[in-house]
Amino acid sequence: MKKQFFKYLSLLMVVMFSTTSCSDFLDQVNPNQLSTGSFWKDLNDCEYGLVAVYNELRNQQMIQLGTHMKRGDEVYPGYGRPNTKDEFYLQIFTDSHRDINQQWASMYRGIFRANQVITALEDLRGNYEGVAGQEENWDKWLRIMGEARFFRGLFHYWVSLTFNNGDVILMDFVPELKEDFFQSTSPKAEIVEFYLADLTFAAENLPLEVTDAKNKGRITAGAAKSILGQHYLYEGEWEMASTYLKEIIDSNVYHLVDFSLNSTTEGEHNAESILEIAYDLAHKQDDNTSQGTKSNYNMQFSPRGGWRSIVPSMWLVWEFKQDPMDEADPRNIVEAPVYDTELGMWTTETRLRTYSIRTGYSLALADDHDVLYYGSTPPNRAGFNNKEYAYFRKFSNYDISDTENDLNNFSGINFRLMRYANVLLMYAEAQLELGNVDVALDYINKVRHRSALLLLGDTPSAEFPSSNINGVAYDQNSLRERLRHVERPLELAQEGFATRFLDLRRWGINKSRFQELAEQVWHRLDTKFITDEGKEATKWGCDLQYGANGKSDTRDFEQAAINYVPELHDYFPIPVNEKTANPNI
Repeated sequence: MKKQFFKYLSLLMVVMFSTTSCSDFLDQVNPNQLSTGSFWKDLNDCEYGLVAVYNELRNQQMIQLGTHMKRGDEVYPGYGRPNTKDEFYLQIFTDSHRDINQQWASMYRGIFRANQVITALEDLRGNYEGVAGQEENWDKWLRIMGEARFFRGLFHYWVSLTFNNGDVILMDFVPELKEDFFQSTSPKAEIVEFYLADLTFAAENLPLEVTDAKNKGRITAGAAKSILGQHYLYEGEWEMASTYLKEIIDSNVYHLVDFSLNSTTEGEHNAESILEIAYDLAHKQDDNTSQGTKSNYNMQFSPRGGWRSIVPSMWLVWEFKQDPMDEADPRNIVEAPVYDTELGMWTTETRLRTYSIRTGYSLALADDHDVLYYGSTPPNRAGFNNKEYAYFRKFSNYDISDTENDLNNFSGINFRLMRYANVLLMYAEAQLELGNVDVALDYINKVRHRSALLLLGDTPSAEFPSSNINGVAYDQNSLRERLRHVERPLELAQEGFATRFLDLRRWGINKSRFQELAEQVWHRLDTKFITDEGKEATKWGCDLQYGANGKSDTRDFEQAAINYVPELHDYFPIPVNEKTANPNI
C-alpha cells in the first residue's frame, strides 16, 4: 500500500482544528488561540502534534537538495555552459542568500515542533508509566517520544553539520516569551552530546521495522541506528560506526532490491528503504510545495518539461559510462528495439546492454537505447542540446508520464534519505579505515552485484562465485580512492542529506578536488539514433569524451577551484536573518 501513514498524516492537520456541530459553533475555541492549556490533553493530541514534525521534514527547504549538490562536485547548474551566475557552484555565497536563511529556519521550526511534542509527553508521563491497565498507552507514549526525539536529534545533527563549524543553537525547550527564542550558540561538542542522546533514545525505544502496511514510513530504530552510524563515520570513529552499521546489517530487516525501484513511485518503502521522505500527488494541501505533499525535485532534473537546472558534471558522467558490467550476468542481456530498414518496421535484437543497470537508471544518455524514458528512449525524449550530454533520471516521472507537464510539474516520488546500500558502503569504509581491506571489498561487491556490475578484486567472490571480477589487487589506498570517487558517488547520486558535499568535506579534499577537476578537459561528439518513426537522426555534440579535440573543449569547476576557501565555504555562516533578529548571536 502506498504511503498510507502519510496520507493519514495529511488529513490529521484538518482534523485537529475541525468544529463539531452547528449548535456548538459559537462555543468553539478560536483555533488561532489554542494554547498548551487547551491542547496536549492526551496521547492523541501528541500524535497530532507529531504530524507537524513529519510535515516539516517534507519541507524542501529543510534538505535544499539542489543547493548542496551544487556545493560539491556532482553537478553543473543547468544549461548555458560555460557561463553561470550560480553562487553555490561558484562558491561565492554569503549569509544573506535565501536558501541559507530558509534552511536554518526550517531546521529550527522542526526542532520547535518536536519540542512541543516532547514537552507534552513529559507532562503526560505520570498518566501511563507504571500505571496498571495503561501498558498499551505506555508503549504508545514510548513510540511517540521515540519518533519526536529522533527528529529533534536529526534536525540538530543536520544544522550542526551545515552551519558555523557545528557551533549552533541548542533548543531543548519550548520558548514561551519572545526573549526565549533568542539563544546563543553552543559549542559543537555540546550539540553532538545532545543529539546523540536523542538518537540513542530512539534507537532503544522504537521498533526495528514497521510491519503494518498503513504505518509504512514511520521512523524506526533502523533509521536511528543508521544516522548514529553515519555520525560516527563522519567523525572518523570507525569502531563505533561499524558497531551501529553492523547491527542494521545483522538484523536481516533490510535487503537490496532492483536498482530501478529506488527512485520511482513504484518502489517506495521497499526492503532497501531505511529513511525516506514521503510525497504524494493525490494529497496536496495547497500549491506551496515547500510544505505540501508534493515536491518539485522532478523539475530540477528533467529535460521533459522540467527546468534542467541541475545536470550531472562531466567527470561523473564519464565514471558512469566507464563502470564495467559483468558480461556473464544474464541481467545484462536485453531485448533491444532495432529498426529494420529493409522491412520498414521495428524488431528486436538480443545483445549486451550499452551501459550498466546502475548507469541506465541513474542517467539519461543520448546513446542509450536500452531503457524506457518517458515512453521511448532517451535520444527520442530529451533534447541533448545547449551542450547538454546527460540528465539525471532519478526522481523524475519518466516511468509514468510522457512529460512532467502531464503531472502539473509536480512529483509524488519519495525522497530517499538513507538506503541499505549506503549502510553497506559506510560499513565498508569503516572497515577499510580499520585496515580490513578484504571485508571492505566484500561489502562493496554486495552493492555492485545488485546492479550486475563487474566485481572488484583479484580473487573470485565467495558469496558470488559465478560473477566475474576485474582482476585488480586493491590495497587500502587504491580501494579508498575507488570507494570515494566511484562507488559512493555512482550509487548515491542525488540522494541523502548533502551526501556528496559532506563526503568531500569530511575527507578534507574539497579544494584539491576542485583543482583536480578544473584541469580535466572534455569534448563532445555527435551520435546517431533512429527516431520512433524509423528515420536516422543525429544528436549534435552530446557524446561526452575525455580529452581535448580543439572544437568543443570544456572544463568544469575552474572558478570553484579558485574561489573555494575551506574556512569560508566548508560550512554555511549563520544566516543574516538570525543575526539581525537575535541579539545573542
